[in-house]
Amino acid sequence: MGIIQSVIKVFERQRKTKEGTISQPSSWVVDFFRGGKATPSGVDVTEENSLQVSTVYACVDILSNTVASLPLFVYKRKTGRGRDKASDHYIYRLLHDTPNQYMNSFDFRKLRMAHKVLWGNSYAEIEFDRSNRPVALWPIPPWRCQPKLEQGKLVYVVKNDGLEVRLEPFQVLHGKGLSLDGFRGLSRIAMARNSIGLTMAAEEFGARFFGEGANVGGVVMHPGELSDKGFAHLKESLNDKYAGLGKAHRLMLLEEGLKYEKVGIPPEDAQFLQTRQYQIADHARIFNVPLHLLQSHEKSTSWGSGLEGANNGILGLFYPSLLDIR
Repeated sequence: MGIIQSVIKVFERQRKTKEGTISQPSSWVVDFFRGGKATPSGVDVTEENSLQVSTVYACVDILSNTVASLPLFVYKRKTGRGRDKASDHYIYRLLHDTPNQYMNSFDFRKLRMAHKVLWGNSYAEIEFDRSNRPVALWPIPPWRCQPKLEQGKLVYVVKNDGLEVRLEPFQVLHGKGLSLDGFRGLSRIAMARNSIGLTMAAEEFGARFFGEGANVGGVVMHPGELSDKGFAHLKESLNDKYAGLGKAHRLMLLEEGLKYEKVGIPPEDAQFLQTRQYQIADHARIFNVPLHLLQSHEKSTSWGSGLEGANNGILGLFYPSLLDIR
């Protein structure tokens, strides 16, 4: 099947399900073009929809806020030993105060860290004045930027509204995560897609368990043969009276020799709660965030020294020189 046929089928499905329009497509259509991939759990996982998982959101928020809150100064060396803050340097204002006219330094660094944690890369275009001095830093969405080697030269290809712009390395402030080629960082979400997909599937299972019938999940058997009209009436009657969270635990009344047999698996039998608890620790490992920062205290110490050491560990991991700044 060609790409045109694939696109037609995507929008045909959207039209039939009434899940969006061409101007405002539904989220799954966006994921289709963004490169969202299905997992063995049956859930499509992207960097954006992974934030619907509370643990992922908390990890990204913690790391982004932590890095954005760190001191960021420009220093100049003394003629002897030591250093002084270069608050009168033009770079100082750019990094410490306002990277651009729409963002302050905190928001800018928080956004860059979120991009780096989710996509593995954070890009910002450096704007220069006529004297070739940097005057602004403009964030570039990581899904629109791709570093490439063209004729042995590194360039950053930025796509926006169907246009391609090529930027030189000196025009881009690039922060990379773990990289295997030295040019582009790896997305944590892509590397942990199966784990996050399992969590999203478990959450959907729990929501459907309560939203579509609570403990009423089984088979209604009739001793005879139902007509189409009788089958439709029986199905409508059961759904109206027993389906939904507000109708859970009702007494089910059956007539005409009907017999009900439960076939659903209770959450405790499917180890639902244990799975969700394990996934919290799994996501904490992915993002290198201590469990106590995610409000999970089952396997962490409550002693002050232990918590202080864990907090210093996470700060030192993402900003090694922080512990030396006093």
